[in-house]
Amino acid sequence: MAVTMRKDACKKGNMLYRSISDVVSNYWDPLDLAESNGSVNSYEYYLPVIYNWALVANDKHDLATDLSNLACNQMGVLTTQPNVRKVAHLIIAIRDFHFKNTISLTPNVPLKLRA
Repeated sequence: MAVTMRKDACKKGNMLYRSISDVVSNYWDPLDLAESNGSVNSYEYYLPVIYNWALVANDKHDLATDLSNLACNQMGVLTTQPNVRKVAHLIIAIRDFHFKNTISLTPNVPLKLRA
């Protein structure tokens, strides 16, 4: 399976996107790069697809399968199933929390000022 990246599909200023990025870099880290390059996100190339998977995943098991396949097929590494399940659970929990607590910003006042 080829991974198609569309950086325009994700909003970089999105708090959910940044949270998923942090989990991927600090907890999933199949290439064990967290210690090696400090603040640079080595998984930035994969983040748009992981973000989209997180949005559409039915549950943590679906996301764990996707993450395992990505690590194996695209990065050439095997991941430990307990870690992948933990990371998938964390990402889904963050996603669900984010959507349950996102405030709808609908203006209650007219957007035009009167002179």
